[in-house]
Amino acid sequence: MNIPLPIGSSPYESPSDRIRDFTQSPIQIEIDSAIKQFMQQHGFSGSVMVVQNGQPTFAQAYGEATAGQANEQNTTFRWDSVSKLITTTGILQLYEKNKLNLDDPITKYLPEYKNSPGLGGKPPVTIRSLLTMTSGIADLPPLPGPAEWQNRAPTLKEIMDYVAEQPRKGQGTWSY
Repeated sequence: MNIPLPIGSSPYESPSDRIRDFTQSPIQIEIDSAIKQFMQQHGFSGSVMVVQNGQPTFAQAYGEATAGQANEQNTTFRWDSVSKLITTTGILQLYEKNKLNLDDPITKYLPEYKNSPGLGGKPPVTIRSLLTMTSGIADLPPLPGPAEWQNRAPTLKEIMDYVAEQPRKGQGTWSY
């Protein structure tokens, strides 16, 4: 599933909105030069922000977001599988603090999934089975939906309603 996530401190401001004018500083020129050299050698494309004492001091976008479309500081990036690492880390931190159990059914936290026709008498989907990709939840194509989904990320409820409608594959089998 691809959910576009904006880069920046909030969906309402880009990093450049909070950056003081460092465009002529020697350190900005040095950082920019190093990134451009790295970009030429390794094909880097993305955004870079340097924060000093909690304040952004440099932010610049490099390369292309898609063919022919330059990256900008507020370009939306698709995280795809990178989000798995972030999600797993957060869940395991909650587990270490005894805030959740890996064998809890996901319906404990997502009650919308309780009435899923995809459950079909199968064992419950657990946090552990989600983390190990053995839940039986099918790999979903990009989310269809109303035309407004083309201009905004769907809500958690909208995603859960869609996922709950999908049939499950055989649980316990690794699927990526």
